[in-house]
Amino acid sequence: MRPYFFLGGQRGLTVLSTGEPFYVNTEDRSITPWLISAGRWEVFVDDILCALARPKDVFVDAGANVGYYTIKIGSIVGPEGKVFSFEPNPATFDLLRDNVVVNGLESRIHIHQAALGAGEGEAWLTVKPREPGGSHISEGADGRNGEVCVAVHSLDDLLPPGAVVDLIKIDVEGFEPPALQGMAQVLARSPGAAIVVEMAHDLWSKFGDPADLLARAAGARIVYRIHHDGSLELAPLERLTAFLEETHVSYFLLVPEQRVGELIRFMAGYAEPPPPPPPPPPPKASLPRRAVRRVLRAVLARLG
Repeated sequence: MRPYFFLGGQRGLTVLSTGEPFYVNTEDRSITPWLISAGRWEVFVDDILCALARPKDVFVDAGANVGYYTIKIGSIVGPEGKVFSFEPNPATFDLLRDNVVVNGLESRIHIHQAALGAGEGEAWLTVKPREPGGSHISEGADGRNGEVCVAVHSLDDLLPPGAVVDLIKIDVEGFEPPALQGMAQVLARSPGAAIVVEMAHDLWSKFGDPADLLARAAGARIVYRIHHDGSLELAPLERLTAFLEETHVSYFLLVPEQRVGELIRFMAGYAEPPPPPPPPPPPKASLPRRAVRRVLRAVLARLG
């Protein structure tokens, strides 16, 4: 049995598969059941992010939810690394903050109760009580249907001046294009940063052509489609449209060429077993000691 404790007030405590204590929202029907039963979430994304995270890295978690990736990557980057996490939903932000505190990671994790966008302002957030992670920025909302007014900032404005990042996860329920637009300066000075981004085709279409938006976000990075079995499929920029799901959510990895080697075990087709190692050389034959002495005596006799 996995450890789980109901704490009352729609809150429980469990442990991630990697050992970190973790608070969960007991009303949530999306991520909480997986965390309680297995201690893991979105394995196909989780494995790739953890493979790319390194000690001393700077990680940006846009759409942090209750902090699953914030805590896991925060543990990997170590005391010399940094994590910047952004979550606009007030109730979810409370759990994010408490998960940082219970793990003693306040010195390396910086949390912001805000949505990432193209610039500074405010927006209405439609909150889903049974699926808080699916809460999203709503156009035309006015708060009369239970929406929550939240702050919006660009990553360019919130990060320390000159900050360089190494890894970014963006899952903001269709608001990814403005979030990417607002981190243009950060990305320009972080050519080694790898990006994992969620795409809902219909929501991205509100901001332009999804394939074009993704290509512009990638820049010089190589684009891979992340499949639900955990494999990666190369998605050439000139054929991105063929890799976009119009009716389902897609996940993409934008990775600098120099970091592709860190992902070799996720590549499509890599499931074939490696070739067996060459057989060891045969042992050298050895002569019995008596035979060696006879040979030496014969040699000495010829010389003498």
